Amino acid sequence: MSERTAQVNQLIKQEVGIYLQEHLSGHSGFLTVTAVETTPDLKSATVWYGYVGEDLARANREVKRAGRALQSHINKRLAMKSVPRIVLKYDKSGEYASDISRVIDEANSTAGGDSRTS
Repeated sequence: MSERTAQVNQLIKQEVGIYLQEHLSGHSGFLTVTAVETTPDLKSATVWYGYVGEDLARANREVKRAGRALQSHINKRLAMKSVPRIVLKYDKSGEYASDISRVIDEANSTAGGDSRTS
């Protein structure tokens, strides 16, 4: 990844985070930008977001609904000749980590207790 692409990724991550905090913080949960992947030609950027809360379906609908306004926000905030087109995708890695932790905890409890107390 070029230094320019890395800088654009960081700027987009920062601006999307600000937008999510200011405009989508009214639901019962927490949205966060986990990663940004911009194409080498800087025409498109995939923004991966995570969610911690009770109503993931609602959060996903709100993020999807905010897509155009978010793109407009990014267009105004980035001083670039051509601003990347933003594509929002939900990052399931947090759920996966939680599932793995639950499986390990269950395995420890069925194997005779918590190994951390030995």
